[in-house]
Amino acid sequence: MKTVKTIFLLSILMIISSCKTDNKSKDSITKEVKVQEESIQKVNKLILTENTFGKLKLEKGIPLEESKIKELFVDFSVSKNIGEQDGPNYYYYEIGTEATLTTPNTESETLSQVWINKNSKVSDEYGIKLGMTYIDINKKRPNMSISTEHYHIYLHKEGSNIAYEMSLGNYEGPDKEEYSLDDIKNSNSKIISIIWK
Repeated sequence: MKTVKTIFLLSILMIISSCKTDNKSKDSITKEVKVQEESIQKVNKLILTENTFGKLKLEKGIPLEESKIKELFVDFSVSKNIGEQDGPNYYYYEIGTEATLTTPNTESETLSQVWINKNSKVSDEYGIKLGMTYIDINKKRPNMSISTEHYHIYLHKEGSNIAYEMSLGNYEGPDKEEYSLDDIKNSNSKIISIIWK
C-alpha cells in the first residue's frame, strides 16, 4: 500500500513538474519572439532611401559627428573606427550590425558612403535587400546598368545614389576588367552589399 501511495505521489509530482517546465518553455519562447519582434521593429526604422538612412539626412559632404550619429541611431550601438586601404585611411561608423557610414579620409570627417552589408536586414526604398538575385532586382528596378571597379561588380541607375554590389555567383570564367549583364544573369549572382554614394 505504501508503495502504491509513493508511486501515486511521485506521479503527481512529475505531472506538476512537467506543467511548470511547459510553462517555462512557453514563457521563454514568448520572450524570444518578443525580442525578435523588437529587433525587427528597430531594423524596419532603417530604410535606405535616395536622401535618408533612418533619421540621418544623406548628402555628400555632410559632417559626421559621433555624438550626433549616436543621437540619430539611439536603438543601435555606434562605434567609430579607422579603416585602412591602399589609398588614405578613413573613418567609419558602424551602426549596429546593419550599416557602415564612411568618410573619404581621416582629414575630412564628412559623409562619403553608406554601406548595407554582411547580415543586415535593412532594405532600400525600392524593397531591395541583400541576397536578392538579378531577377529579383530587375522586377523592382528594371533596366539597371552594370559597372566593374577593381573587380567589384555594381548595378546602378543613372541619377540614383543607390547601387548594388553583386557576387560572381557560380561564374567560372576568367577574371575580367568588365563584366556584362549576361555574366550576372547566368551566374546566379546575388547582392552582397547595398551602397549609397
